[in-house]
Amino acid sequence: MLAVNLVEKAFLPKDVHSDRIRNVESFRFRYRNTGSKEIRAFRGDVVFSDLSGREFFRVDLTSEAHMMPGATEIEDRKIELDHFTPRHDQLVATPLENLSIRFEPQSIVFADGTRVGSVEADASSVVSASEARSVPQREADQAAEAEALARWREEGKAAAKRVEEQRLAEAKARHMHEDRDGFMHCDPGYVSSNNECVPGRPEASSNEYWTGRDQPGR
Repeated sequence: MLAVNLVEKAFLPKDVHSDRIRNVESFRFRYRNTGSKEIRAFRGDVVFSDLSGREFFRVDLTSEAHMMPGATEIEDRKIELDHFTPRHDQLVATPLENLSIRFEPQSIVFADGTRVGSVEADASSVVSASEARSVPQREADQAAEAEALARWREEGKAAAKRVEEQRLAEAKARHMHEDRDGFMHCDPGYVSSNNECVPGRPEASSNEYWTGRDQPGR
């Protein structure tokens, strides 16, 4: 009744000059009306699997392509990519010849007003089965997203630690040290002068320190 094939796929990097603010994967689909009635529109899921038949991605496909019996139609579609989602990375990395796709129709509308399946009723069983099959995939995606978030937090902590170490190293080079309250003091044998620690001996009555990082005070 309806054949859906993927004939081409391509990775398109983000390009602000082309109003493409994120990386996308582009797909070219070929539809063929294998039935005896003119098709006016259809909806369903395109399911992507690897060569072993393991499903790793699915996407909703809705088209209003008009096709006479035996006719074919070409349509291009794009998916915005999130590289924190492993299935998106797999979709990009897998070459076309190593992909297997199938189309699971939910509704086909014919030019004479009749239809096969329906959004409200007949397709509900297909959708429910689809959701049941996708539970492990959703759980895997959620675990991957949690792992990516934890990794991002750890990278943030490491970056903050590097900044703090650099700050203290610069302070040491300027003959300064920090006390437990966060005040910066000149090292022994140095005194504060114009926000710098210079060689000298402080007056006996003075207790020179810098609050925070830049401001001198007493």
